Amino acid sequence: MLKNYLKITFRNLKKDKGYTFINLTGLSVGLAICLIIALFIQFHLGFDQFHEKSDRIYRIAKEESHSGEPQRSGNMQGPLAGTLADEIPEVQQAVRLQSVGKTLVTVDGESFYEENIMRTDPSFFKIFDIVQLQQNKEDLLSDKSSIVLTEQIAHKYFGDRDPLGQIITLNETDEYTVTGIVQNLPAQSHVHFSMLINLPDELYGVNIMDWNRLSAFYTYLLLDENADPDQVLAKVPQVLEGKISDGALANTSYFLQPLKDIHLKSDLSSELSSDRIMSINYIYLFATIGFFILLIASLNYINLSTARATTRLKEVGVRKTAGAGRNNLFWQFTGEILLLTFFAALLSLGVAELLLNQVNALMKLELSTAALWSPGFLGGFLLVVFLTGFLSGVYPSLMLSSFKPSEVLKGSQKVFSGGGLRKGLIVFQFTVSMVLVIGTLIIDRQMSYIQNKNLGLNPDQVLNIALETNSSQSSAQSFIDELNQIPGIESYTASAGIPAHGGTRLYLFFNEDDEEPTPVYYNRVDQDFIETMGMTLVSGRNFTPSDFEQARTKALVNRSLIDQQGWTPEEAIGQKIDSYEVIGVLQDYHFQSLENEIEPALITTLSGDPYFISARLSSNNLSSTMGQIEETWQQINPAAPMQYSFLDDTFESLYRSEQQLGILFSSFALITIIIACMGLFGLMAFMASKRAKEIGIRKVLGASIANIVALLSKDFVKLVILGFVIASPIAWYAMNQWLADFAYRIEIGPGIFALAGIAALVIALLTVSWQSIKAALANPVDSLRSE
Repeated sequence: MLKNYLKITFRNLKKDKGYTFINLTGLSVGLAICLIIALFIQFHLGFDQFHEKSDRIYRIAKEESHSGEPQRSGNMQGPLAGTLADEIPEVQQAVRLQSVGKTLVTVDGESFYEENIMRTDPSFFKIFDIVQLQQNKEDLLSDKSSIVLTEQIAHKYFGDRDPLGQIITLNETDEYTVTGIVQNLPAQSHVHFSMLINLPDELYGVNIMDWNRLSAFYTYLLLDENADPDQVLAKVPQVLEGKISDGALANTSYFLQPLKDIHLKSDLSSELSSDRIMSINYIYLFATIGFFILLIASLNYINLSTARATTRLKEVGVRKTAGAGRNNLFWQFTGEILLLTFFAALLSLGVAELLLNQVNALMKLELSTAALWSPGFLGGFLLVVFLTGFLSGVYPSLMLSSFKPSEVLKGSQKVFSGGGLRKGLIVFQFTVSMVLVIGTLIIDRQMSYIQNKNLGLNPDQVLNIALETNSSQSSAQSFIDELNQIPGIESYTASAGIPAHGGTRLYLFFNEDDEEPTPVYYNRVDQDFIETMGMTLVSGRNFTPSDFEQARTKALVNRSLIDQQGWTPEEAIGQKIDSYEVIGVLQDYHFQSLENEIEPALITTLSGDPYFISARLSSNNLSSTMGQIEETWQQINPAAPMQYSFLDDTFESLYRSEQQLGILFSSFALITIIIACMGLFGLMAFMASKRAKEIGIRKVLGASIANIVALLSKDFVKLVILGFVIASPIAWYAMNQWLADFAYRIEIGPGIFALAGIAALVIALLTVSWQSIKAALANPVDSLRSE
């Protein structure tokens, strides 16, 4: 019997090649997308799971509410880790971590910039499961001059040589001895480093054990197996009482972040490794999209199967007459879709493997093809394949197996047409497609708005050179003097900070009776900064050489600051803010992402060594100008490669995740529309064949091709329009929620919906018109010769 069922199944699939192609393609694409999304979700849900004690590791963080919006931060005081470990019995171990950032690394006279260097404590290896490959000490970081390398970095700098005992110099001044090599960290680790060094006694000229002067360390706790995190947290304020000021303690609340939650659920203002943090909302979003894409592909099968039911009535009648029961027929028809889904699954595995490299490149991921073929993953995939096939085939199988053989063979069986169901499924498919299309258009408009918004400065052709080392900072003036000789440079400046590159905040008192200070964005610049950055003075004047003789007494402020204080631009001139006198007011300019509102800003005179040199370049002979700048740098700083970026690229990089989301949305929207239109195409072909005699009679009676095309297309067009009407409010609500994260955003106007609706209508018309025109052009003699 099974052999007979398989023979019939293959015969039916072969007979209706178009129907088979549509279903096979739709299902394989839907399953391939689901595979990739499942790998994406599995990858992100698996972060930090490889640590054996991950269930007991927590990071302590705080929420401060000194003024304005509460700030959630992981930057803790230096003594906190040791104090919690000593005074709270449930804390088994504690460790501090601090990112050093980009650092000049010198080995055997060769220098490179290295990312992801971190400072930490020796207890790091007692909390985190890092595989130690080589070591010459029991405690890898017991010495202040010790450095631990990952396997990859050790090979990069020492090749096949034994790295233990070798000397590495950081930033040209600090020498370290390699005391250990550890295995490369898994991609699913939010703590990511290339080198580990011990925390020094002082940072930035401050004793790191001073409770009230430095908060710069991420602190992780390993709790006892039976410890209650809530009870541990309740003891923290008691431990800190008397160690930090009462005012600071009263305005600060602490919380614990489970290690396994940090990657997807952390919402701190800054992170230890910001590129290792992602919102869990993306997991929900992609899972939902994957589900709907697969559902749309499955609905194609249901739609076409119910429409084609009439072509298999005689088969059902004959098989029932020959003794087949309803259960036999049910499993025969269900087996057909299961077999079709199995073939689609095989194709989808190949498609997913082909697409994986592109997805990794787009999303900056490390999804592995090995995970695709792992037994657990394949087992789950086969379960999804079975459920997809079974659920897709249940309704058509029940309907086909329910026909009565006596009435079917006499031709008197009243067949359930399923017209209402098919219409509902078409509406649903295009509703989902339209939500994605409208979402894609809104994301594209928002990205375009961000890229073209007046930033209050001109970032085009502004080259920023980072002075990463002590020698490059001290030789900055020599470098600046040489820039005078390069004709392609229109202006240049030195500063402590640049827009879109982080920043510093000061807490300043504006009035003597202020109870709390106001946070203000802060920068130190020379007198050419305003011109080079293309900023606009609203009132007052720029810095003059005499202002630099009295270091940090004069200041420029932005409009947001004076608006906050209720001053006019003219009234602001001469005002005192702490020790600063306002000499000029700048038009507001963006120094952060457009997701953030422009904050009050204060710029004062540069004293000491700068951290950046910025130059506005002429667009003529840009490559030649860059070559001269790099040559000049190498002459002055031969030991350190020049680290540079263009300001417009830096601003654009702030929205990389949104741009990636836009590409994914457009890809998903395209896939859903293609799958939906394939179903529509197949359904239209079937309906045209069923109405061939009607079309022939209408042509004989004088109907034009346009009349027949309109007759066949109008019902489908109505369904597409209904899908658009349903999709519009859903998309409006969802995208308003997404736009809420931007302080500066577009308004969702009717134009976006009109464009999406017209696009959907045109695509649907093109899809159904092909079959409509084909049917209208057919010779009526062919369809009526037997009448």
